[in-house]
Amino acid sequence: MLVYIHYKERITVVKNQTVYLEDIADVVMAETEKKEKLLKFPIEVNTEKTGIKIISALDIIQQLIKEFPNLHFDLLGKDGIIVEVVSHKIKGLMGRHIFALVVAWLIIFIGSGLAIMSFHADVSMPLVHRQIFHLLTGENEPHPLMLQVPYSLGIGVGMVIFFNHIGKLKKRQEPSPLEVEMFLYNQNVNKYLTKEASTKKDD
Repeated sequence: MLVYIHYKERITVVKNQTVYLEDIADVVMAETEKKEKLLKFPIEVNTEKTGIKIISALDIIQQLIKEFPNLHFDLLGKDGIIVEVVSHKIKGLMGRHIFALVVAWLIIFIGSGLAIMSFHADVSMPLVHRQIFHLLTGENEPHPLMLQVPYSLGIGVGMVIFFNHIGKLKKRQEPSPLEVEMFLYNQNVNKYLTKEASTKKDD
């Protein structure tokens, strides 16, 4: 009987948790009864210590063939599954996500501020505002707030529209640039971890 197994790229489990096939892969086969038994098959992975573990897809197949010799497995997905073992799943994930969000927000805020200030210093933006104000009104105003306030607000609104990620204001379905960069970063991290584990195994 043919069984299709599509491995997940990365999962998170709690310390000392037993990892089953259903946790790391999606399974498609004809017989429902055998499928349920297959999904509950325990995978050999050490979850006694927190950290990152890499499970080889071929190692999993060897375990399955030994237990289910009459089944034929067709593999789909990654060559290795990344298993992150945490002490407490909810608190661990929430704390990590909040920390990552704060760090990303600070980096973007500080970087954007420095970029804007550098640009303003290069082009002498206060002088430009005074000159534009003089052309429009004929007056020499050292602080033309009529131009500077809308200009400052426009920068903030423009960044909100560009990043496309402010609650109900988000009308478009495509991801924001920040979400795309985070997705690419996570992909590169997963590829690196899998490659590093494969290299160490070969050595």
